[in-house]
Amino acid sequence: MLSNAAQGYATANVNLRAGPSTDYPAVTVIPYGAPVTIFGCLPDAPWCDTSYAGIRGWVSGNYLQTVYQQRRVYVGPEYYAPLGIPVIGFTFDTYWDRYYRNRPFYRERNRWHDYHVNRPNRPPGYRPPPNRPPEARPPSQRPPGARPPGQRPPQARPSGQRPPQARPDRDRRPSASNNPDRRPQGNRQPPPRETRRCAPGQDGCRR
Repeated sequence: MLSNAAQGYATANVNLRAGPSTDYPAVTVIPYGAPVTIFGCLPDAPWCDTSYAGIRGWVSGNYLQTVYQQRRVYVGPEYYAPLGIPVIGFTFDTYWDRYYRNRPFYRERNRWHDYHVNRPNRPPGYRPPPNRPPEARPPSQRPPGARPPGQRPPQARPSGQRPPQARPDRDRRPSASNNPDRRPQGNRQPPPRETRRCAPGQDGCRR
């Protein structure tokens, strides 16, 4: 084992990248269980400068394990000092010029350099926290007299208009059975004529 380096193992088929972020191009793929050499890791994120089969690059410590006190542990900041892994930084120009001059992506060096300079000031591999569900709000209390949603208020009538009044049914006549004292008009008889009585000797009087 080299001085200031630690032996580790890949816990999955993982990309060896040209910088400490998943945004950098992949150099090669490290197979699951393959041995690697760890030369140092960033202080603020578990990204480590790693070598696999003579190829140099960066791997997330979430996919690297090493042996500590006879058991395998993931490479995290709490194990840097006990394992003798140095805390290092990432210098883009020096690293790319040393290891990637013959790589196809080196032709886009300026673009990746600008990304390195302008990227947000947060640890590589940073993931935003998951979205929180909206806070539950208690149901609002309606003022007295408020109508529940979905009901329309009654329409107001213009002033001067009266509501329609019910009219009696003119075509409906009471039946004779309901009014026995009333006789049909066609069978009505005239009242009897009063007989005039005359005094004896009165003119124009008929007896």
